[in-house]
Amino acid sequence: MRRPITPEMVEACYDYTKSLLSPKEISQLKAQYKNEVLIFLGIDWGSGPAASKTVGTVIIYWKKTNRYQIAWIDSRPQEHEYDQAAYFVKLYNEYCCDFCVADLGYGKDKVTMMQNGGYTSFGEKVTPLGRGRVKGCWTSGNITEETMRHKNQDVIDAPTVGEKKEYYSVDKTQIIQNFIDFVGSQVPDENGKPVSQLIIPMKKDWECDFLLDDFCDITRKDLDKDNMEISKDDPRQKAKKEFNHPKDSVMSIIYCMIGKTKYDPEGFQISKIKMNRRFRYKN
Repeated sequence: MRRPITPEMVEACYDYTKSLLSPKEISQLKAQYKNEVLIFLGIDWGSGPAASKTVGTVIIYWKKTNRYQIAWIDSRPQEHEYDQAAYFVKLYNEYCCDFCVADLGYGKDKVTMMQNGGYTSFGEKVTPLGRGRVKGCWTSGNITEETMRHKNQDVIDAPTVGEKKEYYSVDKTQIIQNFIDFVGSQVPDENGKPVSQLIIPMKKDWECDFLLDDFCDITRKDLDKDNMEISKDDPRQKAKKEFNHPKDSVMSIIYCMIGKTKYDPEGFQISKIKMNRRFRYKN
């Protein structure tokens, strides 16, 4: 289908007993459930007021039930890029996040600042989160093969030549398809009844009602409005599956899901021998 996510699929994710959570509520939840929950932050940096906004999403992963709950989602106003990075460092800490994945397309300097620290436009110091807790992510290509992988290589356009950068590179079509499958997926609850794997809080419906339109806005570029393949100049070639770029809110949720896929709880620890920090990454 040209629009693979339907309103019915989104509405099946609604939970009218839950609302977005405050930092205090998250802190209490984390203290109560400890390692039974993981908290991820996903950030899609906006490219400008006319094109898109910066959106951040905090998602709780409940290990026991294998469900994902949107705890916070919001867009940022236009502001200095260093102030924006500082805001998300603060959000990460206030919401007791375990890991963050952020867009690198429009946020290389902001991701670096979140990792390494710096100063806001007002001269306020920003404490670094470290590269073990924050990763940038490139989206590229439109093929249907899984290409998610960790990279640790030189970036020639980095501020310091030869500086080592760690980031994720993912196939755009694949991660959008994964998200579509995720929205439609179900898991058994404590009574064995199938429920949606994604939880969208709707007790205060104005907090998340925009997600219905944003989710359903995902469209196939290779299909026309009648769900037929768009013809090619060469009739022997079939149109390749390709999606239009999703809304910023959707991408921020996708970055949370990438964070869950790549998160390594031992990625930041104290060495028993040398008593220094070391990082472990999945290849």
